[in-house]
Amino acid sequence: MFNFINKNKAKHELKRGIIHFNNGDIKKALNFFTRSSETFPKHEKAFIFQAIAYLHLNDYLNALNSYGIARSIDFNCVEGWIGEGNCLVYFEKYDDAIKLFDEALKFNKNNLELILAKAGVFEFCGNFEEELYCANYILEQGIGEEEGTHLKASIFYLQEKFNLALEWYYKLLELNKYDDKYWYEIAFVFFELDNIDDALIAMEKAVNLSGRFNTSYLQAYSNLLDEKEEWDKALDVINESMELRNDFSLYYYKGLYLSKLNRIKESEKICEKGLQLAFKLIEINPSVELYQFIGLFLDLLGKTDNAAEYYSKAELLKSNLSR
Repeated sequence: MFNFINKNKAKHELKRGIIHFNNGDIKKALNFFTRSSETFPKHEKAFIFQAIAYLHLNDYLNALNSYGIARSIDFNCVEGWIGEGNCLVYFEKYDDAIKLFDEALKFNKNNLELILAKAGVFEFCGNFEEELYCANYILEQGIGEEEGTHLKASIFYLQEKFNLALEWYYKLLELNKYDDKYWYEIAFVFFELDNIDDALIAMEKAVNLSGRFNTSYLQAYSNLLDEKEEWDKALDVINESMELRNDFSLYYYKGLYLSKLNRIKESEKICEKGLQLAFKLIEINPSVELYQFIGLFLDLLGKTDNAAEYYSKAELLKSNLSR
């Protein structure tokens, strides 16, 4: 009777935590997830949500612990195994992550999510041979034809075997030609093969399949149009993207295309706006990308000496972060 009451109370606290989490109050959500896990310690879902909250707070150590507790409560809790493994990858403990996934696969031999997670660790290590073994295993065992085919295509791309990658992407499109992500990726394969025309066709397909709401696709599409020197079209695509997202990088590309169209005053005006936005952001959270883009803005404005200063700051920060 006591366990029944505690279990219901824990579920109620978990639901309250999820509400706060969905509203963006991660710390309050974490408080309820923790209370839920303490009220009924055998409730693995509470520990899973606790781990997710920790990840949103960049607390990978506590997330690692929470995922570990979740999968120890229920050995079939795939999310717990994968979460713990991914945290180990974050700490660059690749061998430990592989051992963990091997242990998990003893209980879930043909679990697609676990095999893909293990393959992901090999990719982080640059061990493409073992990653390819995972892909072949998925295909041979009939666990997931589409997923295995996609994995092989992406491995060949990372190995810079672009013709092989293209071959497997074509096989992938035979299985599913409506996934925008596949068209997006195949566009980069065409680009590496210096086939800009087919890259544009593939990227346009990705953009349209996504409902023209994916700003990463739109930006990549504009970059390909730039390669073809179709700057009017590239500008239209960037304007479309800016309606969806107010990002400093988009101001740069808009300024760049305007300058290539000899609309210099308009280019300078948009670059100044982007530069102001980048300066505001760098006060809050300095990053290598921000310093680089400030340099690009200044270069575009003809302030090359000032640009060099920010490129140097980008390299210095990059060096410090890699230590």
